[in-house]
Amino acid sequence: MRTSSRVASVFLAGALSACGGGAGLTPTSPHGAAEAAKTTKATFTIRWTNPSAPASVRRKDTISPSAQSVAISINGTESTVANRNGSPSQSITLIAPVGNDLFLFNIYDGPNGGGHLLGTATVSQLIVDGAANNVTAVIQAVCAVTNVQYANDDVGFINAVYGATGIYAATLQSVVLAGKSSATLVVGPEDADGNVIIAGTGGTVSYQITGSGAASVTPIDGAHIQLTPLSGFRSTTPDTLTLAAPTCPTTTVAVEHSPAIFVENTSYNVYVFDWYGDELSITSVAAGDALIGYDTHSQSMMTYNAGTGQVNAYTPNLQSHTAKYTLLSGYTACWSNYTGGVVAAAAFNSGGGNYDIYTYNFANPTAPIFMGDPGATSTHISVACSTYSTLPNAYLATNEAVYQFSLASNVIVADNGDGTIVSMATDDRNNELYAFNSGSPYVSVFNDSLPPGPLSANWGFTSAPVVGGSDTDSDDAYAVLTGGAFGASSPSGGGGTLLPNFGYQVGTGLAIAVISTNER
Repeated sequence: MRTSSRVASVFLAGALSACGGGAGLTPTSPHGAAEAAKTTKATFTIRWTNPSAPASVRRKDTISPSAQSVAISINGTESTVANRNGSPSQSITLIAPVGNDLFLFNIYDGPNGGGHLLGTATVSQLIVDGAANNVTAVIQAVCAVTNVQYANDDVGFINAVYGATGIYAATLQSVVLAGKSSATLVVGPEDADGNVIIAGTGGTVSYQITGSGAASVTPIDGAHIQLTPLSGFRSTTPDTLTLAAPTCPTTTVAVEHSPAIFVENTSYNVYVFDWYGDELSITSVAAGDALIGYDTHSQSMMTYNAGTGQVNAYTPNLQSHTAKYTLLSGYTACWSNYTGGVVAAAAFNSGGGNYDIYTYNFANPTAPIFMGDPGATSTHISVACSTYSTLPNAYLATNEAVYQFSLASNVIVADNGDGTIVSMATDDRNNELYAFNSGSPYVSVFNDSLPPGPLSANWGFTSAPVVGGSDTDSDDAYAVLTGGAFGASSPSGGGGTLLPNFGYQVGTGLAIAVISTNER
């Protein structure tokens, strides 16, 4: 919609004479033979809208600002066409038969009754011989399109695509709900020139969504609806949202949901993508803050600063953050939603020369719970946390060894990976662990008990990952590759199919965090 809301109902001013018949819509009665042969003058005054006047000072009953001419027919025969003369109001004289006459008024955006029809009215009025016949009519705007726009006031990430040309240029064509983001849509009628119709739009917006279940629809008021992504496997076929403002033709919007993929580089810049390769945002976090996951309870992106030990909770758009607590510095950390928010961290124990793993929680952040010591002395480690309470595990990798720690019983399980592991991520919907390797195969997949799965392969990645991540919507893997390119892959076909080319250089990768529709 245009920022200057415009009203497109018309008031053709002029007081009816004492003998006037009013502005009803009832059919006219036939003329008598004598009356049909006699004509007299009738006058109406049209008040044009000043196109430059702010919408806030316009009356609701005004002509569309794009109007350029009015065509008047009397009893089915065109009588007069008048072009806009530049004055605020314009009186037009008609020659009308004496008796009950049917007047049709049509407003156009071109001269001489040409172009698009913007408004219309039909009135029946008694024309009296010898009287001052002033005709009154209220023009009803003609809706050309149900305009749909994204309100752009949500905290999350939305990819909204509008039409390219014509009257649909300002109308939403498709929308992708990324992560847990909901979208508020504004729905309203417009004329053929994009002027918002205010008067004569009583009633509520009609809507229907069909498809595989990407989103649900909730009405807010007569001009707004809300789209909320549904959990479940992400479909590659969009849902169809069909909308219509009162008295308007329908508009369809393609609706999809997608994980919101946060890719952070060592400069602490964060790029946000959806699954389709669309870049939704470029933002940043405080220097030293590395993304470690998404907290479903507070709906926050979580970071850990290895230099200070500070754990911060960011709003999903990363515009502000709150300090949660401070760990020891030098940890490698991940975020788990088990028991309302637990950070699992691996730290070098200088006394024993090994890595120990602990959990921290908001209730008592100064009292870490020791989970175990795998006896590993490698200088390279990575950690990953599961999300679901049915799989409350944490994982520690040192070079090629993967260790599983149960948050419930401190059991340690070890297994060998396929190569030097640079990063890990969990897909908790399928109880799987993804290990990203510095050499081929680039991705190793484990199930929850850690034997290697059948999908260890290069997965279509063109070079070795530097850091990786996964989502729970479609079992997809994401990685910043050697050289800085950001890639994505899915496990279809047993080896992986490269997803849409993101085509963006993010520099040296630091972290990948994903908000999935299926987050719990």
